[in-house]
Amino acid sequence: MKNERTTDRKKNRRKIVGMLIWIGVFLCAGNTMAQQKQASGASMLAVQQDKQQRSPAADYTFTDSLGKLVKLSDFRGKWLMADVWYSGCGGCITANQGLRTVHDSLAKAGVVFLSISVDKEREKWMASVTAGAGKSKMNPWAGMYVPAVGTVVLYTSGSGHDNEFRKSYVPDNLYPKLLLFDPAGNLVADNPPRPDSKPELLISFIRQQQRAISR
Repeated sequence: MKNERTTDRKKNRRKIVGMLIWIGVFLCAGNTMAQQKQASGASMLAVQQDKQQRSPAADYTFTDSLGKLVKLSDFRGKWLMADVWYSGCGGCITANQGLRTVHDSLAKAGVVFLSISVDKEREKWMASVTAGAGKSKMNPWAGMYVPAVGTVVLYTSGSGHDNEFRKSYVPDNLYPKLLLFDPAGNLVADNPPRPDSKPELLISFIRQQQRAISR
């Protein structure tokens, strides 16, 4: 009889422990859903605020790797994701790596990616964006800023930090600087999620902006 009572107690304890575990799981799931709902609401609020704060960009001109002049207005009708950087910027390297994933996800969704260097020396810039380029004393970062295939690679035509685009959109000289423009040429966001460790956050942000403007 004593052994039976002991066995019954053990069974009851296991049942109680099991019930407590399921209650904990249920409560955790409820909290997670609430947090996700709150985050989603905050994200949509940010989209609405960004939509209200959009401002048109001036028609700035850059130079591509072939020496051709390229204007922002050349891309009207497309979303623009601009990455402004310089050779020697460590954060620019990791941001560029994350942008490759973002590019692969959104290049066919009407988004054009611009890589805009504020390097003053053309040779340094070209070495930085060329795969397999040999490192030199002038540029030990050669080959470390190669963007995704299909990215429009530009630089500020030798004006460096005196460039008017840089003065307007990166006044604090903090890099990398990510800028999102809508198809009308309006600045949508000058501080979107960084793609370094979680590129999916930037992908989601851009898609939210696209949906918001289509309403």
